[in-house]
Amino acid sequence: MKTDNKTIYIVETKGREDLDDIEKIKRLEQWCEDASERQKKIKYKMIYVKQEEWDKYKPTNFKQLVEAFGKI
Repeated sequence: MKTDNKTIYIVETKGREDLDDIEKIKRLEQWCEDASERQKKIKYKMIYVKQEEWDKYKPTNFKQLVEAFGKI
């Protein structure tokens, strides 16, 4: 999700968790940091949304999604 000319969110959704999900999420977080550092013009951020948390918080817009699940 490109929110402006300087910020792109990578949104990962999960309905069912697998054993390797933790490593995948760590890698995505590292990729966002590396990509942001390499080119400096765009900040990449990740949001990880588990189904049970989605059902609990039920954000109605992207701002609420970022507040509930993202690292701002």
